[in-house]
Amino acid sequence: MASWPGEAESKQGGFIARVRTKKWEKKKLPDLKRASVKKLKEALFSESNTLRFFAQRELLRKNPTPEDFSSVLVDGGAAPSTRMAALLGMAAIADPVSRNLLMKGADSKDSKIRALSFRMLGDLGDVGDSGLFDAIVAERNPHALREMLIAAVRNEVKDPVVLRFILIHANSSDPVIAHLATRAVRDLDAVDGCFSLLDDPDSKSLWPGALRVLSQVHKVEVVDGIIERRQKSDSWRFQNQSLAALGRLYLREGEWSGENPGKQPDTSGPFLYSETWEGSKKIEALFHQMERTGRIDRNFLLYEMSRNGIGIGSVFDLVQKAQTNVTMEAPAISMLLQEDSTPDFALPFLSRIMKDSKRDGGLRFQAALAMFKSTDSDAFDEAAAFYQKSENVPYAARFRPQLREAMLNGAHLEAQVDALVAKTRGSDKESGMQSWEILFQLNQKDSTAHEAKEKIAEAVAAAAAHSENSYIRLLNAIAEYRFAQGEPVVRTAFESSSSSVKSAAWKAGKAIGIYSGEAPKPPPAEPVE
Repeated sequence: MASWPGEAESKQGGFIARVRTKKWEKKKLPDLKRASVKKLKEALFSESNTLRFFAQRELLRKNPTPEDFSSVLVDGGAAPSTRMAALLGMAAIADPVSRNLLMKGADSKDSKIRALSFRMLGDLGDVGDSGLFDAIVAERNPHALREMLIAAVRNEVKDPVVLRFILIHANSSDPVIAHLATRAVRDLDAVDGCFSLLDDPDSKSLWPGALRVLSQVHKVEVVDGIIERRQKSDSWRFQNQSLAALGRLYLREGEWSGENPGKQPDTSGPFLYSETWEGSKKIEALFHQMERTGRIDRNFLLYEMSRNGIGIGSVFDLVQKAQTNVTMEAPAISMLLQEDSTPDFALPFLSRIMKDSKRDGGLRFQAALAMFKSTDSDAFDEAAAFYQKSENVPYAARFRPQLREAMLNGAHLEAQVDALVAKTRGSDKESGMQSWEILFQLNQKDSTAHEAKEKIAEAVAAAAAHSENSYIRLLNAIAEYRFAQGEPVVRTAFESSSSSVKSAAWKAGKAIGIYSGEAPKPPPAEPVE
């Protein structure tokens, strides 16, 4: 057991302790270096993982034959841990005999043995295109199937039948299996196999997996192949799926420039350092052509263009379209969120969406996020008011933390300081407390301008002189948000003649760790006549 309290809790540091039963006795390992091969094989049956490990290691030092391990492996009474120790030992010999025995293990009825055998065969990497991997199509155990897929890549399997089996699993409902199968086909460069599936009308169920693979292969021939098949296909499903695949191909991972990405690098994905490439122009031209012809769901088209960074005209044009076309609203807001600052012309549109209780909750939250990116104080006020009352809006659990982060750390908060200070003295208590929280957060940021910090300090100092309610609200905010820099205000409030101010000061002092005494007693109640 170990305990290591923080420095604030204990000046003596922590401790590490071993806990045993009273009758516990340490067992000594036998002298395995002098043990015979027979004794070492018997030690592999031990319940002790440590003893099995050292016995396996000593057995390997005695130049064993693969049969020394395989005899343990085929023992029907051996525990799974013993059989695994034998498999690992046999793989370490790495000769043709052990490899053939591992291939037999890959055909075991025990899924754990199958999985471990394929793992060892993957490490060996010289099985080739043997019929061993035909079993991929019938494998139902997820753990064994994962090891099979990894081993197929490491052995560079090129058999088209096996690749087709793997593509079947690329459509698995298990996301891990689907991901591994997709990566396997991509890493094995089975582009021709994917296009063969797309050309087969009887393999429609496998098209999504094949397109998912192709969407990760940044080659001009892949872009040309998908576009060519789009022109020939009348299937609306294929039209949508292939368009999504082309959108994913528009950008690729670029070379790292060597520069620091900053505290908040772009994690919108799927690339950290995205760049266009040789096939990007063809993809962009197709998307713009589809936008003009209108032969596809425009909302889906614009969504794919927006999330993949494909230019869709000016923000102004898109917002104007969204004013009269509901399907344009989500792409318009998505594009606005990619801007460094929300333009003023978009604010009425965003405000209308945010305030409309009949709209999708997620869309309302995204509109509020875009409002917080504006330098306009009224937009900030409206978005902050929405945040206060958004607990019961659908998708609140997902979006409220993002909205709070945007409110407290917005790029344009310094422009709101005067308005926030005014709200701390207003009649709305909740809005006043929220404003103090934002000001405290802004004051603690190193990037905040000195002028803004001076304004905040002046507001804190002036709260006591403004009114008793403002004074108490400031003290309550210091307590709730643990604003340690408010210590001078709290100490001054200890000497106040007002019992209400003293009580609020006591709570604030307790919160920031400068007062541990008893709470001041309230004045005696007035006698009732």
